[in-house]
Amino acid sequence: MTTPFQLHDIGHLLGVPSEVAADVTPLNMSPFSASSLLRLKANAVYEPAAAPHEERIVVVLGGYATVTVDDCRQTLGSGQLLTVEPGASLKIWNDSDVEWSALCIESPPANQT
Repeated sequence: MTTPFQLHDIGHLLGVPSEVAADVTPLNMSPFSASSLLRLKANAVYEPAAAPHEERIVVVLGGYATVTVDDCRQTLGSGQLLTVEPGASLKIWNDSDVEWSALCIESPPANQT
């Protein structure tokens, strides 16, 4: 029988220094969702292509960053959750001097629509 879950040690991943300014580490892909760990170094920007059919959920694990969804601007910090509706543009920039990290979930995954 196949195990009905997958376990990922995100704490371990957060302890490994990132080599790039905006680091996206895929964690899981299923027919229902895709999850990844997003880390932004100081002054880094992450601006993915708009996802026309996918909802994006961003759960902030640490740090503060400025987020723009379409024309709405907001600061997101540790413990906050952001939901981005399908088709909305997303831009995240870390204008602080410490790393910002988040768990990102896309549902359904882009290749399932």
